[in-house]
Amino acid sequence: MAVPDRDVDVVVAGAGPAGCAAAWRMASRGADVLVLDDAAPGADDTAVFRVAHADMTDVFLALQALSLWRELEQGTGTRLLRLTGEIAHGRGAELDLLAWAADLAGKPGRWLPAGEAVERWPGIRYEERIFFHPLAGCLDADAAVTALRTAAAAEGAAVRSGSVTAVEYGRADAVLVHTSEGCYRARRAVVAASAPVRTATCVRFAPVRGGLAWPVFAHYDTTGLIAAGAPAGDGVSARAGDDPARYARCWLPGADPAAGQRYRTETGTRFVLDRRGPVVRAAGFTGEGFKFLPAVGRMIADLVLTGAVQKS
Repeated sequence: MAVPDRDVDVVVAGAGPAGCAAAWRMASRGADVLVLDDAAPGADDTAVFRVAHADMTDVFLALQALSLWRELEQGTGTRLLRLTGEIAHGRGAELDLLAWAADLAGKPGRWLPAGEAVERWPGIRYEERIFFHPLAGCLDADAAVTALRTAAAAEGAAVRSGSVTAVEYGRADAVLVHTSEGCYRARRAVVAASAPVRTATCVRFAPVRGGLAWPVFAHYDTTGLIAAGAPAGDGVSARAGDDPARYARCWLPGADPAAGQRYRTETGTRFVLDRRGPVVRAAGFTGEGFKFLPAVGRMIADLVLTGAVQKS
């Protein structure tokens, strides 16, 4: 058996978004945390943040995350989240669910007349009903991961290089983590691994003229979401099936469909938290799940340090 190079309370395998968020929250609660940096990829340039969801769990998780993003900004002196508000428009029951959930959470939005929406955001063509919620915007994802890592270090978490090759545990209070650089013994371990994700085609469109304001937006019909987008520089990014440019020609008069940059982005908000003995596995926090990161970091800290997620 390998002789451990160091004993710690918690080893975090992976210095990506979830690993850094978990390390920050655990170290802030006094745990001796070691983060193993396996050179995992960072995040997209930007990530959409929004509070309004049809699922109440997501609403409350986003509200917790909002408070913690602001705490992280204050602690690191870095602006991470720029609120622009979100417009949800179109047809179908999803709009009513968004409004109902936001109201139930005590953070109501409001229904806008078309004239007001056009005056404020003339780059979008609106369909039927229009719901606005102010607690939405864009996160600087790369800066957010850096800030999480900085905050974790400020709370005393240590970072070392090394890719995890094996995790051994036979008792509820002891884990051996083997890496390319050595072996560590801990009472608990967090494996912040990547997970299979769905991707969608997006396009960053240049604006047809300067000075246009863009909100986060979602467009629904009776079958569900048909398009979504967010500010991108002085223009807008959008995803809408396999041909966002075609959507832009119909519904985004403020975007130039001939001046767009295509890219792939991760979609879906579901993530995985699983505890097996002294090991917690966390995955699925890129793409749309990114906005929940600091709240999920708190949940991981609860699982590791107390054995259960605490109600808040």
